[in-house]
Amino acid sequence: MGWKLVEGDGKRGLQKGLLQVKDLAGGDAAQNARILMDVFGGAQGPVADALNLNAGVALAAAQIAPDPATGVAMAQEVQRAGKAGGVLERWIETSKREAAAELGAQS
Repeated sequence: MGWKLVEGDGKRGLQKGLLQVKDLAGGDAAQNARILMDVFGGAQGPVADALNLNAGVALAAAQIAPDPATGVAMAQEVQRAGKAGGVLERWIETSKREAAAELGAQS
């Protein structure tokens, strides 16, 4: 059993939810990369929920958010906007370019 962000009556909090490990199952490297790209692009679902929960707790631990629930809300806002997908794409392109340059320099 996992945790989920709940909202109602102007209040927010974390409570045990129905997320299970099997909900986070991926597959081979290509499938896992697609799942991550989808989530970073704004897709919703169990993987996004787990990502947002972890990010939210980290934001609270780093004192960027006043508490985990606010941190989760902040993470959800950013994740749902899908901007991380573009950042990840740029990192991939840069990594490939640098690897190619390094291989060229070794030749």
